[in-house]
Amino acid sequence: MSQGITEEARRVIFSARAQAMHYGSLCIESEHILLAILDEREVQGHHLFGEDSSLELLKKEIKKNLAIHESISGPVEVPLTLESKLILTLAFDEASELCHKQIGIEHLLIGILRCETCVAAKILSIHGATIGEMRKHAIHRAQNQ
Repeated sequence: MSQGITEEARRVIFSARAQAMHYGSLCIESEHILLAILDEREVQGHHLFGEDSSLELLKKEIKKNLAIHESISGPVEVPLTLESKLILTLAFDEASELCHKQIGIEHLLIGILRCETCVAAKILSIHGATIGEMRKHAIHRAQNQ
């Protein structure tokens, strides 16, 4: 199945690169992807991460786990880490398994959660996010498009 990526998910990947540069990282980590997801308008206002978690609380916890260096500016290549590449692969696999035509933010979140050892997955899990709930959101969203 040849799949595309939604405009929202495309913005997330672009924003993750900007997050990495802002925090002075030479690579896009799982934390940068999660921060970019939390900044995306489509996610704001939804209780994707459990009733007790606010987006600001999640962002604060992610930032505590980031290594912060001097910001990077200018045209520079900021590659994905192997872990971030795995997240994208898992998001693609998830969309394929659900027979969805495009990879969306929900699939990216599932990809993060399936990459259990990454910092972003650990933070999401602590805040009540589960693969099952994310799948429900992905299925619901696909049915309403």
